[in-house]
Amino acid sequence: MPKPIPSKEEYLTRLIGRTEKDGDCLIWKGHTRPRKKGQLSYGRMSYVSDGRKTEYVHVISFELHNGRRVNPDLEIRHLCNNPKCVNPDHLLEGTSLENHLDSVRAGTYYSYFRDGPMSDF
Repeated sequence: MPKPIPSKEEYLTRLIGRTEKDGDCLIWKGHTRPRKKGQLSYGRMSYVSDGRKTEYVHVISFELHNGRRVNPDLEIRHLCNNPKCVNPDHLLEGTSLENHLDSVRAGTYYSYFRDGPMSDF
């Protein structure tokens, strides 16, 4: 018999149980998706919603605290510019351009050609 899907409260408990307070941020201390050198890692957690099996923890935090799915045409921006933060007060829907401009302004934008394997050429 398959396991029942956890409730919203169970997901919130799992999410908060894997965080640590750092100033105003709630920092994810669980699993992160491996990234290329120089790129920032985003936390991931198992999450069953509309057929998804894993999801970025900042997206889960946004959805659980706002009671709705993220608009499929938008991304979740970190107003604190900390990719491991799951504080819902620091998360905002925005366009891909807004999200990229946030990282450019903060000096954390990763460019494959500037910072990746092509940077040696």
